[in-house]
Amino acid sequence: MILLEILFLLVMAYAAVCDWKDRIVYTKTWVAASVLSLSIALLKGYSIHQMFAYSLWFCVFLIIMDIVCTVIYKIKDRPFLVNRNLNAVEAVEKAEDNPTQENIDMARGFVFDSGNEKILGSRLDKLQQELNKSISQIELVNRCSEKVALAEISNTGADLYTAGSFLSCSARSIPKKSRRNFYRRIKGLGLYRKIKELPDKIVDEKCYGIGWGDIKISPAVTLFYGSHGAFIMLLVLILALLSQRFIKQGDDSIPLVTYMAIGCMMALLISL
Repeated sequence: MILLEILFLLVMAYAAVCDWKDRIVYTKTWVAASVLSLSIALLKGYSIHQMFAYSLWFCVFLIIMDIVCTVIYKIKDRPFLVNRNLNAVEAVEKAEDNPTQENIDMARGFVFDSGNEKILGSRLDKLQQELNKSISQIELVNRCSEKVALAEISNTGADLYTAGSFLSCSARSIPKKSRRNFYRRIKGLGLYRKIKELPDKIVDEKCYGIGWGDIKISPAVTLFYGSHGAFIMLLVLILALLSQRFIKQGDDSIPLVTYMAIGCMMALLISL
């Protein structure tokens, strides 16, 4: 069992590193942590009642906190969203008056996550397709690559939306007989794969709450804590407050999974 516990700690360490690096808890990570935690609980002889009690209390707390944070932030951001909708309409009209790539991209940034995203986005799509007709296929591929690379660096929904829209419009602006070459080049650069992976890494105004990656891995963590869960979470909370007080943190604050992993180390030491 000690080997499973050490393996669980390694999985949590990997989760913490990924959360630091990519600001995401990967599906494979929380699934592995859940399987290991459940296996350890079964070896320890936990009853079904104990497993439910240990695994769900913190998860339910995080879900409630996520809902509360989302409601508070949305109420707080309502004036901003109203202004954003007006700015989106103005930006699209400006792009229609002067359909340059710069104006279209700027309008995409305003249209993303606005109240009229679908309608305004379709208007920009028509402009983009018309603009792309005068651009060679190789140049379109290069521009697609540049926009996806920018979205990877920024990790923002607006840049991902812009990159995905440009890629889609580029494909539609190419004659059907020539699209196969375009798709082959795009696939060869891995752009479609990157577009599919990027949404999980987005960190922007759409992420109001705690984050579902943290919520999904929390049952495995508190099940690993076992009967010492409340005590360990109190220590983890104190540690988090102290780090906020003494460690200067900006946008890249210490992720919650890191504190959970430290708590797992405490749980193992207590059990020994």
